[in-house]
Amino acid sequence: MAANTKNQIMVVDDDRTILDLITRMLSVLGFVVTPVDSGSKALVRFRQDDFQLVLTDLQMPGIDGWELARHLKKERPWLPVIAITGQGREAVLEKLGASGIERVLFKPFSIEQLGQVVKTTMARPQPNAAPDRLALRRSPQPRATSQIIDESRPVTASATR
Repeated sequence: MAANTKNQIMVVDDDRTILDLITRMLSVLGFVVTPVDSGSKALVRFRQDDFQLVLTDLQMPGIDGWELARHLKKERPWLPVIAITGQGREAVLEKLGASGIERVLFKPFSIEQLGQVVKTTMARPQPNAAPDRLALRRSPQPRATSQIIDESRPVTASATR
C-alpha cells in the first residue's frame, strides 16, 4: 500500500461528468481524491492505497455501489463508505440495512453539503477500526437511520472547467 495520506478519498461513479465534478469539489475542499469510473476498477484501486473514505454511486453497470460497499467492508470493516445517488429515498432506505454504507447523499447536492457529510463521516468513530486507527477513534454510538440520510437541496452554482 502507498504511504498513508490524510484525507485520501476514492470517488466511484460511472458518469464521467459527475465523477469529475465531485472530484473537483472535494479537491477544492482540501481532500486528496482518486476518481474511478467503475466498481470493478474501484476494487483493484482500493487494494493499492490506504483510503480514509470511499464515495460511491449506487447505480452502476457491473459491480454497483451496493456490491462495492459489501466488498470494501469485507476487506476493511472500519472504512467509511458514503453512497451518492439519484435514486428515490424509499428505494435506498429499503436496501440500506446491512449494506455497510454509513451515509447517503442524494443528488443534487452542493459543495457545502458534500463537505459537511464527508468531514462528519470521517470524524465519526468507526466500529471494528484497524488497530493503527484506534487511537484516532472513540467507541461508536448507535445511530438511527435518520442520522445517516442527508437531505439535498438544488445545486445553486455549477463548477466550470
